[in-house]
Amino acid sequence: MAILPSPYEDILITPVANAPFFIDDMFRKAYDHACPDFGQPLVCFYRKNWDHFVPLCFTLFWMHEDVMLNGGSVTNGTGFRHVPKPLSRAIQESEGLFFHILRYGFEYFKDDCEAFFATCGDDRAWEVSMKAGFQPTQYKHLIANFHKPMPDGRKEQMTDRIHELGPF
Repeated sequence: MAILPSPYEDILITPVANAPFFIDDMFRKAYDHACPDFGQPLVCFYRKNWDHFVPLCFTLFWMHEDVMLNGGSVTNGTGFRHVPKPLSRAIQESEGLFFHILRYGFEYFKDDCEAFFATCGDDRAWEVSMKAGFQPTQYKHLIANFHKPMPDGRKEQMTDRIHELGPF
């Protein structure tokens, strides 16, 4: 897979092989349990200098049959203390890092699945998810990104099947 451009010079969004190594403390602070160690994790780093990288955002994509699920997203507010104010403002004005990491994931994994699904109950995350490319489904909290053309009946069948999984 090609390396995709980062939204800012000192920001890097990248797949990582061992997400807990980089973001376990950040994840525990948000979710009160260990970072998942499966799937295709993406981490967004700020480069403070050549030998100091700060994880700012995390999201997880994982395959389920022919679709990719997304969840466990977290942004590190504490890490933003390292980010210069002009860059921090620019990030906020461009929908934030959660927006950018979702868009990166959609592009990076687009050839690996038929659609993307997530569950979302947070109002701000919902708003950003919609701007990034997700859309509501008929099920509360279940959102989808049908990035490939497919008949409506196939979308409905896929959505029903993912809804049966329950929250993820």
